[in-house]
Amino acid sequence: MRFHYQTLSAVLASLVFSTASAGYCRVGDMWPDMHDCHNFFECAAGGIPVLKTCGPGTAYCPETRICDYEEKIPFCSHKGWGGHVAPKGH
Repeated sequence: MRFHYQTLSAVLASLVFSTASAGYCRVGDMWPDMHDCHNFFECAAGGIPVLKTCGPGTAYCPETRICDYEEKIPFCSHKGWGGHVAPKGH
């Protein structure tokens, strides 16, 4: 019985480790921050999402996957995706 428990523990530990090291996203993928259209996420090495911010007066455009002038992005004019006002400085 003890052998089965140790074997099961080792198998479960290896599954948890391999899942954790697999990452959370595909490297190079980009997607908008649903709370602030001035931000977006980019998947970095290791599958880790990294929050990035567009420069002043620009917002992330998911269609082109670049930061563009706010005026060109109809759903973002000093506001987040849900219509929330962005913090000062954005």
